[in-house]
Amino acid sequence: MGKGGGGKGGSDSYPARGHEFKGEGKGSGGGTYGSGCGKGDSGGGKNNTGKNSGKKGGEDNYEGGNGGSSTPATASFATELGTGICLNPADRDESFVFLGRPLLRARRNASHAKWSGCRATKGIAAGRGAFAVKNETGGNMRIGWSLGDATTELGLDDKSFGYGGTAMKSHAGKYSKFGQTYGQDDVVVALIDLERHAISYVKNGHAIPGDAFSIPRHMWGLPFFPHLLTKDREATVTVFFGGPSPPLQVPELPAGFSWMSDLQLVPSARQCDHAGVTVEDAGAVIQVDASQLQQSAHRDQFEDWKIKVSAYANHFQPSLAWEYQAEKESVMHRVKRSIKQLESTGHGCGGLSVEVDSQRLTLTRPQGIPRLSEISIGRTVLITAEPSIVDINDPSTTISGEVQNISERAIILTTTYDKLPDGKGLFRVDLGPNMSTYERVDRVLDKLQSCDKPSKKLQNKMGIVSPCTPLADAIFMDVAETSGAARLWDPSTRPRPNPSSDISVAARQVHYAVPPRVPSWESPPKARQLNESQRLALDLVLKEQRKLSLVQGPPGTGKTTTALEIISGLLHAGRGPILATAFSNKGVNNLAEGLHKSGINVLRVGICDSELPYSMEAHLEYYGYQGRKGAGKGAQNDVIGKADVVCATVVGSGMSLLRNFDFPFVIVDEAAQIIEPALLIPLSKGSVQVVMVGDQCQLPATVLSHQAQQAGLDVSLFDRLISMGMEVHMLSVQYRMHPLIAEFPSWRFYNHKLETGIRPSDRPVLPLQGLDLGTLAIIHVGAAETSQGMSKSNKAEADCVAHLLRALKPGVPLGEVGVITPYSAQVACIRQAIRGVGSEADQVQVSSVDAFQGSEKEAILLSMARSNLRGDIGFVADWRRLNVAATRAKRLLVVVGNLLTLSQHALWRDFLGFHEDLKVLEWTGSGLGALSAEPLQLLRAARQIAKRRGVKPLPLRGDYPVDADFERAERGDLTWDAPPLVEGAEEGLSWDTPAPPAKAPDDWGDAPLAAAADWEGGATAAHQVFQGEARVGLAVGKDGVQLDLAPTRWGMRIEGVDRRSPNQFEVGSTIVAIGGQVLTQADNSEASLDKVEEIFGAHFQDAVEIHLAPQEERLVRWAQVPKDALGDQFDLISEFCPQGMMLYGPQIALDFASNV
Repeated sequence: MGKGGGGKGGSDSYPARGHEFKGEGKGSGGGTYGSGCGKGDSGGGKNNTGKNSGKKGGEDNYEGGNGGSSTPATASFATELGTGICLNPADRDESFVFLGRPLLRARRNASHAKWSGCRATKGIAAGRGAFAVKNETGGNMRIGWSLGDATTELGLDDKSFGYGGTAMKSHAGKYSKFGQTYGQDDVVVALIDLERHAISYVKNGHAIPGDAFSIPRHMWGLPFFPHLLTKDREATVTVFFGGPSPPLQVPELPAGFSWMSDLQLVPSARQCDHAGVTVEDAGAVIQVDASQLQQSAHRDQFEDWKIKVSAYANHFQPSLAWEYQAEKESVMHRVKRSIKQLESTGHGCGGLSVEVDSQRLTLTRPQGIPRLSEISIGRTVLITAEPSIVDINDPSTTISGEVQNISERAIILTTTYDKLPDGKGLFRVDLGPNMSTYERVDRVLDKLQSCDKPSKKLQNKMGIVSPCTPLADAIFMDVAETSGAARLWDPSTRPRPNPSSDISVAARQVHYAVPPRVPSWESPPKARQLNESQRLALDLVLKEQRKLSLVQGPPGTGKTTTALEIISGLLHAGRGPILATAFSNKGVNNLAEGLHKSGINVLRVGICDSELPYSMEAHLEYYGYQGRKGAGKGAQNDVIGKADVVCATVVGSGMSLLRNFDFPFVIVDEAAQIIEPALLIPLSKGSVQVVMVGDQCQLPATVLSHQAQQAGLDVSLFDRLISMGMEVHMLSVQYRMHPLIAEFPSWRFYNHKLETGIRPSDRPVLPLQGLDLGTLAIIHVGAAETSQGMSKSNKAEADCVAHLLRALKPGVPLGEVGVITPYSAQVACIRQAIRGVGSEADQVQVSSVDAFQGSEKEAILLSMARSNLRGDIGFVADWRRLNVAATRAKRLLVVVGNLLTLSQHALWRDFLGFHEDLKVLEWTGSGLGALSAEPLQLLRAARQIAKRRGVKPLPLRGDYPVDADFERAERGDLTWDAPPLVEGAEEGLSWDTPAPPAKAPDDWGDAPLAAAADWEGGATAAHQVFQGEARVGLAVGKDGVQLDLAPTRWGMRIEGVDRRSPNQFEVGSTIVAIGGQVLTQADNSEASLDKVEEIFGAHFQDAVEIHLAPQEERLVRWAQVPKDALGDQFDLISEFCPQGMMLYGPQIALDFASNV
């Protein structure tokens, strides 16, 4: 922590090589990339994040006004720098006792009142403040903020806001569920944002999603004081307001917040001489009565469980916070679209009038509410006064609410805000961040952590994740390690299932009996005709009665059909009720539709057309109730209780409507697409037998945050269990694709185990007007890609797609043709290009790979969009995306892309080389012709390598390593008579022949030492400007410079620029000098890189002059490419391309490398 007070400030921090580098700043700390303040500023420390940079001490005066009016209050009071803040002996209950000095540790005196409260000596009226409380002994307490004239009973009057250890928040005596429980050894930080007028909390370093409170408008401008309340002789607490030597482990604050001691504070009107205050022994700790905290005699044997679950929750909570922030940013990007666009996509609408009834809002408009496909009951929406710009962080402009009901007549919401945004009468509604997802996940993680002892009752409620059961122990063991292992797997190297692993043994246990349930069908559904692999999947569930079964369903193998048969079989056996769930609404609807057609009493809750026979409305009408609104919650509960199967999304299964219902049998479809913590929601609803159906070889869960992806949030529980050795049964017969289309996915992704249950004659070749493409074709398009923001497009490819659609149009309905492309800009480009095909072009689905998962078409056209010399293929490098894209077609698959770009990636070379009879043509701009010489040479090289390799594919690790054989074949050094594999090479890992002698010196790593004398001065040598460099000032905004920097031997390379950064530098450029001091070192050893960081940190401040070297590129021909890697020796980025190797870096580095 940085030190409070004036003078020299705390440290500035910025990430470097995976850790935090701390450089001394002048004045207060600026946070991540934050600047130091000027002399005389307060020391803000690490967490000050630059928000108070440059502010001077002294008094801020506020002129008087009526605090009780409906407009922001004003008052007259002085502020002072945050020194000497502590708990206030003059503003406490008599039973609130202090333990030692300073007055930062306390407990409740057992002989007095039930609750005891106390406020701090100082508060804040502006800015963003924080204080932390550690619960030393367990027991209940409440933490929050209050006005100076509020009662000490935090949360019971209308002037205070509190969050309690029982996961309840309170204001004005009204309680509601919020966050997680907290207890012994937990540290809770209370945050108040008086710019946004909101109160939020952090538990053990992890932000609790969403605001706890919105401060009413009539309190704006008044000072708020830290406040805590303890109960029943329960809690001994330590409080931290900031400053040096914290008495507890202090978490980092969210960006923009500061500890109270670092702010301008308002003294309380209630003061006394602290020297005369009676305190108890500073070492005293009043332990909680064991019976009160349910610390039973067998707590020791339960401790392992608590440790596992705590580690499990701690693994996921940061990722969930990152993902929530990324979703908020995505929402803010989306709301910039026009209202017309938002209505067409179902994300929002405008022109709404609002009726207010307490905290219930009814939104209507004369022409009615359009069909908003993305807004449903339980979703969070944003309400903004028109024509204001949506701002999720400003409640005077935008507030949030939860949808209670939506129809063509009105949208009904509830909100915690007490005032609508300022406006002229009309409002807009936008889909907001999906708060319900994070709240429900938070609730189930809290439920797991709050388990204090194993019990039969708890087991009935928590299902297969019940405490201290073998299956739960295996699931929650070593989550960080097993999740990391799951991220690295690939189909060719993944370990085989281990029947003796803990997870396999626990999963095979027979579930304990539940009372039989008689299905309410009129007649049992007829059994579907199943193949052998599908029947074996049923046996796992119905005969073996395993607690947990994993069923892998590759494309076209009938995994949904198998899931429906499992459900039907369970009902036949008297097992129910059943919760049938999936990741997507589409997946859930498919289950509900299939079950209804089988005659099963199924109820779909959540997003569902009220006209469908399995909707809640249809069930209410069937049982004689008068619609959803008139029937009330009791009628809906009655309907749910009578249904044999309830269908809901995974997150939807945690909705309040289902909260009081348990489902002993749970079927999860699309299980590999669900983030693991969300899957705990249905599993913890009393499950005794669970079946997960999915495919880990198709797309994983969608995760927006790169940080969350790196931490493994996109790894599903399905995937992680398999990586732990869990047995998985694969459906092995596909009925979708022509055998020729299915061959490559079976070989590359399913170890030759995916068989075809249809004949080529079942999928005859589609007739194309004037073209003969057969069943599988590639069309080479040589035109370059175009960048559109972060997206890519390729007009030549779009024109080629339009040409193909014209050829397909006479022989196949265009509704049976799909166009897949990985980029949104290319989606728009193709839609524009195909308008000339005719009105039928509107029937063509043009979508991303993600949108096509689970779909199929007679013909698929795959537009790659990427076309560049670097061989950068972006999203398409993901083998799971290729698997999904290549398995949607029944009769025709055409890949449209640049062979020169695609062939630089080994996965696509596999694709090219695998199919010897693949039809390969070239787009000429107006039609298709024969392949030209250069792409033809690459195609032959790919096939040559495939022939030498035989049947076993290379591993797909990381970026999938460059294949030396291909480079040699492309430049003509490898012929058909080349020797076979290297003698003794490890199978599956090294398939290359010995490399030819290097055609450049072998000692590239020593070459820079010849010039070491030029750099001996290191940090002390004055920097001379090299050609192409620019002298610029490093600007530091209120949130710092917001650059992603990495040290290299040449300086600090800019690897990312935040869109809010005041420095819009080119990504890839390098800061080679700062403050007149050279950063360049003689080599890239750890010591040298540390030196770069040291120099940079020593001179890092606002407006410092830097020398910025732009990123240049240089082509090294094949004859010049050395044996060893340039990137490692010279800190250059290197990529192979058809002509040789492309090098990227500052000119000084490229010149040096070229002259060796």
